[in-house]
Amino acid sequence: MYTQKTIFPIASLILACLFVLPGNEPLASEEEFQFKCVRAMGMGNAFAAIADDGDAFYYNPAGLATIRDIRLDIQPVRFIPSYDLYDQLKDLEQLRDDINALDESENPLEDPNLEAERRRLMDRMKRLLNDDLGIDVGFPVRVILPLHIGDCGVAIGGMTHAWSASRLEAQRRGLDWSDFVMDALDDEVYYHAMVETSYGVGAAAEIPLARSMELSFGVVARRIHRWRMTDADDLLGLDDILADDFQERYFDPEDPWASVSEGKGYSVDAGTIGSFGDAVNLAVVVQNLMGSVKYEGEADEELSQNIAVSGAVNLAKLSNPAVPMLDVILAARVDSDKETQLGLELAWNLPLLSLSGRIGSNRGYMTLGAGIKLLFLDFDYALYGDQNTNWHAFSLNLAF
Repeated sequence: MYTQKTIFPIASLILACLFVLPGNEPLASEEEFQFKCVRAMGMGNAFAAIADDGDAFYYNPAGLATIRDIRLDIQPVRFIPSYDLYDQLKDLEQLRDDINALDESENPLEDPNLEAERRRLMDRMKRLLNDDLGIDVGFPVRVILPLHIGDCGVAIGGMTHAWSASRLEAQRRGLDWSDFVMDALDDEVYYHAMVETSYGVGAAAEIPLARSMELSFGVVARRIHRWRMTDADDLLGLDDILADDFQERYFDPEDPWASVSEGKGYSVDAGTIGSFGDAVNLAVVVQNLMGSVKYEGEADEELSQNIAVSGAVNLAKLSNPAVPMLDVILAARVDSDKETQLGLELAWNLPLLSLSGRIGSNRGYMTLGAGIKLLFLDFDYALYGDQNTNWHAFSLNLAF
């Protein structure tokens, strides 16, 4: 195990890796549409040096080599609404009742018996001007086939997913009228809707370097088929809706599919993980080492390359002897844009049951999470903050 003399240089190495990064272009705004796992979201997305399950396909393909048993991951539930959308949906029945009551009245604007309904409807419209409505729904399936001989090992695997991510929000423009109707006339609307199907293959290998030290490296290649509709380059305002060229610039309400762009492409990720016993991992991962999506009649979308350096320390495994049935994992990650993601996971592992709690910082935005694993059922929840808004994230994973 580790002594005080060995812990200090290991910690120094982690800090050096985290703060000395090669220069590169910043992450694109499309980062919000990156596929994320709920466990990692609870840890601020600082997961590249852990990557010990099927989500290694997205966070670091080198993690595939550290999986010891044949694994099939099916995620029938993966639902991530923004906090504002969740707030709007949870009282949807009340909204429906209010609309029905107003619709049945002969004088809905002045009927004194409908004052409460009118007030609730007005308050809801005011909230919509300030809400960020977003939803992320996916159905990933991953299979991993490892082969280990002694301290050496290889793994191959495949992944596929159907995925949809959308956002809708009002962008402030012009004067603040302190009147939601006048504000609505001035505001612009940003919308982005994306549906993606993807399938890919991954391969990884693990080799020993010295006593209690291993190096894993891996690569994942994915084929991407994507449909999107957005006004990101030309935000929609009331004056645009009234313009003669509205349908050509945005979408035709009678044929919305005509405004959907269809693209096909690929992406390749590569990564490494250096492991020091069971306690310390250091990782480097390159997302979109190569990759682009080609749209008919539009400019090709070059997927933004991102280099991340990450470290993770399991404090419960540093002691001699290791603390049984307990994991205390501190993790950190720095991307090409020098933004930092930090996470902590505390897990209590019993023979048939595992309970975990998580906290993190995603580029300065707080995240929280929890998980319950029972036999082959794994349920995770996260409250995740990013540069846009806060998200609730739920997933149920079946691991065989």
